[in-house]
Amino acid sequence: MATTPLYRGSTAYAKVMRGATEIERIYKGSTLVFQNDATPSAAWGRVETGIEHFYDFSEDAGTTIADTGGSVAPADLIIPDSNKVSWIGGGGLSVTSSTRIETAAAVANFSNAVIASEAVAMEAWVIPANLTQTGPARIATVSGDPSNRNIMIGQGVYGSTADRIECRINGFAENKIDGALRSPVGSLTTTMTHVVISLNAAGDLEHERLYVNGVEQSYQYMDRPYQWSAGYKLAIGEEFGSTTRSWLGSIYLLALYSRGLTAAEVLQNYNAGPTAP
Repeated sequence: MATTPLYRGSTAYAKVMRGATEIERIYKGSTLVFQNDATPSAAWGRVETGIEHFYDFSEDAGTTIADTGGSVAPADLIIPDSNKVSWIGGGGLSVTSSTRIETAAAVANFSNAVIASEAVAMEAWVIPANLTQTGPARIATVSGDPSNRNIMIGQGVYGSTADRIECRINGFAENKIDGALRSPVGSLTTTMTHVVISLNAAGDLEHERLYVNGVEQSYQYMDRPYQWSAGYKLAIGEEFGSTTRSWLGSIYLLALYSRGLTAAEVLQNYNAGPTAP
């Protein structure tokens, strides 16, 4: 059994070969936080084409989360109260009390690029603090207020269960605008979880798809993004204009694409783990 370790700060990455099975493991210090079994492939790296904003939470300190996506208009996230978060060594941020971490200005380049491409994806690696927060509790959102948004990943269903993901893309979805996609009850736990919401262009029959841990959970027909606003900012942890949709937990990666991701690309990013070396 061969092991290939890679390091980034206090984070260790290991590939273990057991016969024809490739096991990928990620450790924070001495704690195993992620393991995935897969056949050997080139999926160790992430899909980078089409990324507009990217956050790996590797700062380890301070109140700024750098956007390293390479956009012509980088949009760093600003932590308003450092007492409500704690940094995770090696790459990650734990939101411990209700707060909204947001960009200083609108992510206009992202929104305009999506309007032009008519396709979009948002991806996150998270560990929820509990299975009681709903609203949906805002893991990440590009929006103006609870009723007006471009795209959102959340935890829980309002007035219902919290052990599932709910996502929304503003667009014409099966004869309604902004229809929600939800993963099944019990699909979300308090362990490391990979979430992707994706809308591909016409070549994929214009379907909006929700993936959890590399597996498609639900989908619906969506014609295109509709009435997207270039004036919305990006936030994690809480909705704009709200104090009742707080999300608590740890976030290790957030990526915004101005194109959809195929099922194979979602799986590739899942196989890469929460922080690809």
